[in-house]
Amino acid sequence: YMIGVDFADMWRVATAYNNWAAANPALVPASLLDKAGQVIVMTFNGKNGTENLFGTYEIQIAQVMFQHPEILADPIMNGVITPDRLIDFSLFGLNLSEQPNLSKFFGIFIGKFSEVDLNTALLWLIPLLSGLSSWVSTRLTSPAPKKEKNAILSEEEKKAQNTSNQNDTMRTMTTIMPLISTWFAFTLPSAVGIYWTASNIIQIVQHKLVSKRLADDISDEDIEGEI
Repeated sequence: YMIGVDFADMWRVATAYNNWAAANPALVPASLLDKAGQVIVMTFNGKNGTENLFGTYEIQIAQVMFQHPEILADPIMNGVITPDRLIDFSLFGLNLSEQPNLSKFFGIFIGKFSEVDLNTALLWLIPLLSGLSSWVSTRLTSPAPKKEKNAILSEEEKKAQNTSNQNDTMRTMTTIMPLISTWFAFTLPSAVGIYWTASNIIQIVQHKLVSKRLADDISDEDIEGEI
């Protein structure tokens, strides 16, 4: 769990954060405020579910704790986190604990450009890169559709039909999965989108290297022998 804290001690972190936020509401970032501008109380009941709000805002709270390490001084913490274990979710000036603003993204299509600043626009790139890298990775790692020869026997026709259905499903998934990745990256902290993008890029590079190595290992004689 967050910053290596055991699940049994997560309630301590939630309580210490709530105590700090109640005493310093002006320092609480917008991502941890409700629509009315009030501080969200991080409930934690020791279970995963709708009542565990703390788990929903884990990354945002981790960033707040990095920026305000005085939270660790709360007696309720009992030393479960030391300052050296705090994580900074900033990257090149971007706060990756923030969620890309989807409403402002749709706003540009109706001319609301004045609401967009550089930080907002850069955070939009993360979900888009996540979706694009997911599409490329899926295209590369998915087996190419097989072109079946004209079948004569009924049994062969059935096999060809099954193969065609599988190819259609694969093409649909290749299109839908990157779109789903993009949507979720817009609704989660930007750090998640960065993680997905990095994972996709590593998978792409790995696939390219392995494919090249296999192609180099197969000689012309081997290919002729297979034919």
